[in-house]
Amino acid sequence: MVRIKARITGGEELEAKFNDKSRIKDPVFNYLDFLSRDIKDTAARYSPVETGTLQGAWESSVQRNINPMTATVINQTVYALPLEESGNNPRRSGRIPFFKPAIDTVLAKITRRGKILGKEIEKEMKKK
Repeated sequence: MVRIKARITGGEELEAKFNDKSRIKDPVFNYLDFLSRDIKDTAARYSPVETGTLQGAWESSVQRNINPMTATVINQTVYALPLEESGNNPRRSGRIPFFKPAIDTVLAKITRRGKILGKEIEKEMKKK
């Protein structure tokens, strides 16, 4: 299980600009939800397939009501972690490791998503 956490740096300054501090929650939630679903989908695509169990067992969720807001991507298949760390791909299907490359693939796109988050927060700041 890997947890992805987002903390807003300069949060006090940012919150001071809002009358309602909860207004930044929606853009941050949307950002984490998109990233966690993207990692889940990429990990499923990269997962080796024999029966499809590993590929279909990926889950993502976002804990909205905690600080920092936390996104979680998990696969509770018993053999997911040992297979990820083994480096062994006997059937030569999918990638080994599969989860770490999925994270790297999504993080390579994070700059674009960060700009979108910034624009969403700017829209909230302009609202009265």
